[in-house]
Amino acid sequence: MDGRDARAIITDKLAWPSGLTIDYATNKIFFADAHLNFLETTNAATTGSLPHVFAVTLFEDWLYWTDWNTHTVEKAHKYTGDGRTVMGNNTHRPYDIHVYHPYRQPRSENPCASNLLTCSHLCLIAAGGERATCECPDHFISLMVGFTVQCVADCSSTQFRCGDNERYCDGYSDCGDGSDEPQTCPPRSCPVGKFQCQDGNCTYPADICNGHQDCADGSDEDPALC
Repeated sequence: MDGRDARAIITDKLAWPSGLTIDYATNKIFFADAHLNFLETTNAATTGSLPHVFAVTLFEDWLYWTDWNTHTVEKAHKYTGDGRTVMGNNTHRPYDIHVYHPYRQPRSENPCASNLLTCSHLCLIAAGGERATCECPDHFISLMVGFTVQCVADCSSTQFRCGDNERYCDGYSDCGDGSDEPQTCPPRSCPVGKFQCQDGNCTYPADICNGHQDCADGSDEDPALC
């Protein structure tokens, strides 16, 4: 799940691979192609031509799939294709299909649930299912806060990071949580949208933290803000 060690399993004779399932007993992958209309395992065909196979799952010796052209849910033997049976049909295209059984969802320990690892955003399980890492979305950076990996926005020097101790106080709530306009903001004398210096003068937000004192008192270059 962490995206590492990616590799191609099948690279030819495919047009629109639409469904995939795993046989945990034999460690084989079964897959469907909705354009070429077949359902196969990694080394042999199983059911031959199909009108428009879409999703596929497996339980014991049987493959189950949905078909968009016939609007059916069908099954057949996973190796021979024998015993093909229509299990149901309707007026709509059946999309996905799943089998819910302990055999199909084997229990295992979740490394993301460990007390030794707490992620604020993404916890990605590594190959083998025994380890995990915390990751952050694009334009975020990770910081260790106690025992938690906290993702915070990678703001530039001219941007305000919502939710921290900095004060923007331009008279307009730019952050959804209102953290840029706390109760401690001084009374406003500047127009909405302008930065109010601590001495009461006004300047443009673009002038904040630009390396030049645009406020006479230098409050637009306050280290706590920049």
